[in-house]
Formats: sequence, C-alpha cells, structure tokens
Amino acid sequence: MCFVAFGTLRGTLIPAFVVLATAASAIGLMAAFDIKFFIITNALPVVLIGIAVADSIHILTEYYEAAARHPEFSPRELSATTMSRIWRPITLTSLTTIAGFFGLSIATIMPPMKYFGLFALFGVSIAWLYSMFIVPALLSLLKPQRSRAYRQHTPTNLMDAAPSQTSSSNTRPPQPQLDSFAKAASWLGKLTLKHPRSFLLLGLLTVTAGIHGGLKIEMDESLIQAFQQDEPIIIANDAINKAFDGTYFLDVMVETENIEDLFKPENLHKIEALQTHLAKHPYVKGSTSVVDYLKQMNRAMNADDPKAYRLPDSVDLSAQYFLLYSVTADPTDFDNIIDYDYRLANIRISLEKENYKTIAAVIEYLDDYLHTTFNQTGIKAQLTGRAYINYEWMQRLGDGHLIGLSVTLVLVFLMAALSFRSLTAGLFCLVPIITTIFGVYAYMGYTGVSLSVSSSMFAAIAIGLGVDFSIHTVERLQVLIGRSDVVTDQTLMALFPSTGRALLFNFLTLASGFGILIFSKVVILQEFGTCVALAITLSFLASMILLPAMAKIFQPRFLGYSTN
Repeated sequence: MCFVAFGTLRGTLIPAFVVLATAASAIGLMAAFDIKFFIITNALPVVLIGIAVADSIHILTEYYEAAARHPEFSPRELSATTMSRIWRPITLTSLTTIAGFFGLSIATIMPPMKYFGLFALFGVSIAWLYSMFIVPALLSLLKPQRSRAYRQHTPTNLMDAAPSQTSSSNTRPPQPQLDSFAKAASWLGKLTLKHPRSFLLLGLLTVTAGIHGGLKIEMDESLIQAFQQDEPIIIANDAINKAFDGTYFLDVMVETENIEDLFKPENLHKIEALQTHLAKHPYVKGSTSVVDYLKQMNRAMNADDPKAYRLPDSVDLSAQYFLLYSVTADPTDFDNIIDYDYRLANIRISLEKENYKTIAAVIEYLDDYLHTTFNQTGIKAQLTGRAYINYEWMQRLGDGHLIGLSVTLVLVFLMAALSFRSLTAGLFCLVPIITTIFGVYAYMGYTGVSLSVSSSMFAAIAIGLGVDFSIHTVERLQVLIGRSDVVTDQTLMALFPSTGRALLFNFLTLASGFGILIFSKVVILQEFGTCVALAITLSFLASMILLPAMAKIFQPRFLGYSTN
C-alpha cells in the first residue's frame, strides 16, 4: 500500500523498517519481562503496525510534497523542512494515543488487558522516536527523490501559498495536478462542504442507532464456537455431547467441618437434594458426586438389588464401603470426587453448552440455592472450576469494557484539550471516535454479534488508531484557517488533497490489514477483523466528513476563526 501511495522504494522500505522496529521492540520487551501471549495481546503487533505506518505515511507525504515544491533543496533541507511541519501532529497523535492506552491499562483489573495497554503504550513511544529521529535521519542521507504522486508544486498546503492566494483577491491560485487518490479525497471534501448539515445529521443518527443497538448487545463467549461447523473438532464435540453427559463442566466444592463429616446421612442427603435441584434446570445434562458412588456401592453390596440404590443409613457403613473399595480396587479412583479425610467433596455438573450465557444461567440458578437452602452450620458449598472462572472473567470483561472505554475517552479528551489549549478542541477530537464506537455498537446490536474477548477489543483499537485521523485533521484545519485572511470553502478544501490523501492511505493500509481476518476460518478472528475494519472505516469517514462540516458550521475559535 505504501508503494501505491508513493511509487518509490524508499517510500516502501522506510515505513516497513519503522513498523518492524516498533513491533519487535514491544514484543521483545514482553519477552524480557516474561509476559506470555494471551488472546487479547495477540492484537498488539497489528495495532502497533497500524500506528507506526501511519506516522511514516504522513512524514513521507510531507517529504514528497516538499520535494515537488523545492527541487533545489538538499537532502538535509528537505528533511528539516518536512519535520518542521509534521512534528507537531505526529507528536500530538502519539501523546493522545499514549494517553488512551494508559487509561486502558489502569482502568482494567484483567492482566491481559493491562499488558495490552502498557506494551501498546511503549510501542507507540518507540514509533514516535523512530518517526521523529530515525526517519528524518535516513531521509537526510538519501539523495532527494521525487514521487510520481507529486509531479509539481501543489499549493494545497496554504502554509506555502502566497498571501494573494489566501486572500479574497480575484487571482485564482494555481490548480494542483492531482492523482486519482487525491481526486477521491477532494471529491469527498466537495461533497462534505456542500452538505455539511446533512452529514452532521447522519453522524447524529449513527450515534442514536448505536445507543439503540448497544442495548441489544449481549455478552457471550464460547471457544468451541470459534471453529466452523464442518471442522473435525466440532463434529467430535457434538458426537460426545450426544452420546454422553458432555464435555462442559461446572464444579461445586462441598466442605464439612470435621474428618468423615461428609459421611453423615444428613450431609449426604443435602448433596443429593442439590443434585435433584440441578436436574430441573434445562441447561444441566447431569451431575456426579460421592452420593452416586455410595448408592452404587450400596446396591452392589445388596446383591445388585435395584431397590438398594440409595444412600447408606450410617456414617460407619459409608466409611466401610470406601475402605472396602480401596482394598479391592485402585484407591485413587475418587481423587477428583472426595479427599482422603472424607471432609471435602466435589460435585461435577455437566452442561449442555460451554458458552457464557449458558454458564451464567446455571450459576445464577445454583448460587441462589446454595445461599438460601444448602449452606448451613457444618456444611458449605461454593462454585469452582473452569466454567466458573470463565464466568467470573466474562463478568469483569463487561464491566471493564465500559470503565476502560470511559477512562480512555476522558484521558484522550484531556490530552487533546491540553495539546490544542482548548476544551472545544478536545471535544472536536472526540466526535469521530465516539461516532465510530456507536457505529460499531449499532452493527453488533443489529447483527447479533456478542460482546466477547475478541469483539470487546475494537473500542481500544478504535481509539488508538482513530485518534490519529482526528488529530491530523484538526491540526491541519487549524493551520489552514489560522493562516488565511478570509476563510472560504476553498480554504477548507485544501485539507483534502494533501492531508486527506495521506489519511486515505492510512485508512486503506489499516482496513486491508484487519479486513483480511474476515476471510479467516476462525470465527473469533472473523468477528474481530470485521469490528476493527468497520471501526477504522468509520473513524476515517467521521474525521474527514464531520470535522470539516463542524468547522464550517460552528467556526470554533481554536481553529483560528476569531482572527479572520
């Protein structure tokens, strides 16, 4: 994509070098601290690639524009001119992105999400260092080179335009020779400035749809559903669940006070009543405990009489059954059922499915019974096992998603407001991000995509990558408007062929990188790729449409309207 944008070897290799250095530094630091890869942190390299390549695209865009404007410049002059104009937006985007990932890391209690935020923060810092120092150093050592995309001086950047070109004189400025991508960006600009109120209304409708759709989103997670239905693992899993109790388990740990208290008839009957209660739930396929083994032992010791399939009448008889079994068979057969002191017992519950909604329904049903009926003096029970762990972290994922999103947005707002020295500027930068998040919520709500580990990551990535579009757009609008004697549509149009073109390639690079995941055979990756690609698309469109439209209608002072 970088080669398509610039048509030069250095325009391709320099971004690739920065991307490789950024991703390798972050992943290398994870290895140095012995941090394992989780499902969530798997997205880290892709996010850092998107951020690092965006910086390089903007630097090279400015470099080739300067080379077209000033063919007489030496390599050092070109590099210095480029960085004098691009260092501020690069730094602002890096600071706001760092603030966003920092907010994500402090707002969550889940270690994988915390690691993602911290190492993403480090990666963004490395990308900034390479972009600000290594890239200009390389450009200053290379012979000046023109790009086919910038064949002549294009006065789209009003910083280089003569005063007469930014005034209300009748002299029309020279028209730039635009390539097809710059023309596409300019067409978008013309459409935006022609119908600004219509696009603002469209943005408001997107937010409204997101609120309505967001209320329809349900939390759910199922690792087995990550595979296609024709995969061998799915076929085998379905066969096991049809023939047996299943492959999904929830455990209940029963604890008594003293040795062999578990064999007290009243305690065994409480466990039996708990299993009877569980059998009434539609999502429970069965359960197994020490009660089932004692019933079977009692039946075997009574000439296999079906009527004897019941619990022993005394503590001594139950203890004798286990003693006899340990002598005649392997005593370790019950290691997962009961402890050696006969004080602890495990009830293993077989579930119909292993997705979060199924587990949550059974846990809520069971937890109520334990607290109101089962737990008494001398005997208590608590939920445990892999299914319960999944339930707990999914609960925290839902809470953490909203908290992390809120904290991240606040920090990004504060950083943007401080950077532009205006609270209004902070709000301006948040508009595309908020529109994007609600747009993805609308998609998830109306298409039935659940909030899971993979889909919950879109918000962090949308903020981390989307703020780049916002900052570059606002910063360039501020420059264009601040240096114009009279602000017209032509002034705002100057944003689109240069900065708009760079943002377009930034968008295409990111969208194609994440969009390829849509064709994966793993459902989780499909959902993740779809949500992120959609978020990137909405971030680009919202920044290039809503921000210029808002600038034209509201004419905020921080952009420079008060001086015109």
